[in-house]
Amino acid sequence: MAQTNKGLDITTLSLEQLNMLKGQLEEELQVFSTSWQQLKLAGSRYNDSKEALAEINPGNEGKSIMVPLTSSLFVPGNLTNTNRVLLDVGTGYYVSKTVGGAQEFFDRKVKMINDNTEQVSQALAVKRKNLESVLMVMQNKIEQLQGQGQGEAQ
Repeated sequence: MAQTNKGLDITTLSLEQLNMLKGQLEEELQVFSTSWQQLKLAGSRYNDSKEALAEINPGNEGKSIMVPLTSSLFVPGNLTNTNRVLLDVGTGYYVSKTVGGAQEFFDRKVKMINDNTEQVSQALAVKRKNLESVLMVMQNKIEQLQGQGQGEAQ
């Protein structure tokens, strides 16, 4: 018997109910897909920050850099302190950390995002499997209805 992860026997549902379930599963798939993409983007930003952090070392002190004011506006500057950095920890808050502390922060964030991405990937796989089951049952019911219609026409 075809069942969703909640134990519902979808073979007992009407075509209309199956269509509603299909719509719900498609919406859930869209939400999970969007979440997965956002997590991947966040992970990429944290990895980029980790890479940039690797360039902050005493050997680069005093070197010229471009300081971003926005994503497309930069001003020239000089790297004067290679011991501490300011981290954007969200909602407009910044925290001063050592370079090592910042590295640990990014490592924790990347691990958390990777764990969440894996959980969302697993949920996506379950939703896709459920949607495939619903589509298969819908196809079978449509074929049965067509077979009944042809049998009555003869």
